[in-house]
Amino acid sequence: MRNKPRNYLQRWLNGTKPWLALTVCGLLLSGCATSQTPEPKVICKQPPLPETVTKSASGDAKSYSEKAQTWLEKARSFLQE
Repeated sequence: MRNKPRNYLQRWLNGTKPWLALTVCGLLLSGCATSQTPEPKVICKQPPLPETVTKSASGDAKSYSEKAQTWLEKARSFLQE
């Protein structure tokens, strides 16, 4: 008598597992097949760029490059001595 409830429970679990697995698999597949929601488009105006950004800095860059080149030449001549 004692084995009957255990056998019943075991038979119920063995019969339920395949159906449960198929149900979960079906739900997962149907959820992945739904159409995706599109990303919302954000339209905003860009503020104007500051004048310091748009202004050419080639004069400053050129003078800095010349200073760096003279320093490099001084360092090379010092190390060669």
